[in-house]
Amino acid sequence: VNAFVNAGFGNDKMMLVDGEKENWVWKTKNDGMMSTVASLGTLLLWDVEEGLDKVDKYTYSTEPEISAGAMLAIGIMNSGVKMEDDPALALLGDADKLNHTNPLVRAACIMGLGLAYAGSNKEEVLELLLPIISDSSQEMQISAMAALSCGLIFVGSSQPDVSEAIVTTLMDDDRKNQLTDKWTRFLALGLGLLFFGRQEEVDVILETLKAVEHPMATPTAVLAEICAWAGTGAVLKIQELLHICNEHQEESDEKKGDELLQAYAVIGIALISMGEDIGQEMVLRQFGHLMHYGEANIRKAVPLAMGLISPSNPQMKVYDTLSRYSHDTDPEVAINAIFAMGMLGAGTNNARLAQLLRQLASYYHRDQDALFMVRIAQGLLPMGTGTMSIN
Repeated sequence: VNAFVNAGFGNDKMMLVDGEKENWVWKTKNDGMMSTVASLGTLLLWDVEEGLDKVDKYTYSTEPEISAGAMLAIGIMNSGVKMEDDPALALLGDADKLNHTNPLVRAACIMGLGLAYAGSNKEEVLELLLPIISDSSQEMQISAMAALSCGLIFVGSSQPDVSEAIVTTLMDDDRKNQLTDKWTRFLALGLGLLFFGRQEEVDVILETLKAVEHPMATPTAVLAEICAWAGTGAVLKIQELLHICNEHQEESDEKKGDELLQAYAVIGIALISMGEDIGQEMVLRQFGHLMHYGEANIRKAVPLAMGLISPSNPQMKVYDTLSRYSHDTDPEVAINAIFAMGMLGAGTNNARLAQLLRQLASYYHRDQDALFMVRIAQGLLPMGTGTMSIN
């Protein structure tokens, strides 16, 4: 929360204080250590010279969480920064770190590279990450993170080498058992990002995916198609996605991919229509119907989709609805609604949303998970003390 509020300010009372005792890192444990150190990257956003000095001491830590957090911090602070000596590539592309014995550190390096070079089409990073996608000896998490990072770096470029590597991984017989892993979703997202906004160009991939006989193939195809048409307002694509939401799914283990399919379709409706106003009006009405009549997996996705449709644009009709959903009997719906309220208000300091979130904090004071999400939303609201948006 502190990292969001003070994003890019380079000073705060929690993390950037002198003296070990005051420092927040040592007051947390496990994953908390990782996100605490990584939050330095957000506080020192774009200030690479100062930032690397501050993060340096954590990179040598013997605790893998702290070392991994430092890798993420380096990636975040270098995001979108062009420098001749490429400090992020030198630090994160280091062979010792990329092949670290601990998978957490490996994943953090890979993700750090993706964040640092997002949208840059940088070939040097490709040489490091491409082999990791195709290496079937790696666990799925590592290959999937490499695919996601390549998707971020080559977003919207339909880079053939990367798409080929990802599709080959999906078709690899050695990996059949790994594909049921939840991390496979990020492999799919990496593929989708490559075709972001490319519209018909994605059809080749969709045809190829029809040959994959795994339940994950269909959701992957839908995700790729959604990314390809994102922001276009294409009505026919929205109709196709609504059809997917209307089909009744049988619950069973073989159908594991199907419940994802509907959740993706809901989020896709938001992504495709976020480009224009009339479409948004229509889609918000559809979301109301989906909340009334949809299966549980659809209802979980609707609040997230509503947050995506107007990020950093707190329209009253949207946040009033989300505020209702934030008290839903299904805890996942409620938590997603709270996060969506954070997306809606990110960086706007909207007073009405702030009030709603304060009420939620007292309402959920006993529920750890929901309270955690309320805090995240409360951090997003005054993001960069109101100087940044996610629109």
